[in-house]
Amino acid sequence: MVMKRACAASVPTSCTATLAAQDEPLATKRVHHVTLPLRVSNTVGGTYVDSYVVRVKKGQKLHVHVENQTEHSKLSFDTVLAETEKRFGRDLSENSWSGVAPRTGDYEIRLIAFPAARYSLLVHLTRDCDDS
Repeated sequence: MVMKRACAASVPTSCTATLAAQDEPLATKRVHHVTLPLRVSNTVGGTYVDSYVVRVKKGQKLHVHVENQTEHSKLSFDTVLAETEKRFGRDLSENSWSGVAPRTGDYEIRLIAFPAARYSLLVHLTRDCDDS
């Protein structure tokens, strides 16, 4: 009988973990291939991730500025080499970031929010030597 209790106690733990993983909705990525400069307003959150893909040449400086226009929500963004998780550059503030492209290619700016947020996104390029 003791053995049954030990076995029964371990089964619900693994079942609960399995159910929790199955109950969480998968994120849907909305991919937008855009040209720069970019100024856009949109809403993101829940199961959606907005992804803006831009073509950047090596040595160009990419500037990203995001404003959360919704109270009581958390909006975050990330900039990576497309199809990788490789970050570059640095955060200038909670809502601004810039970085010099290490190589020519596609770069992805991803925005997520919880629970949902209306945002405005501004993205532009300069040369590395230009800090504007």
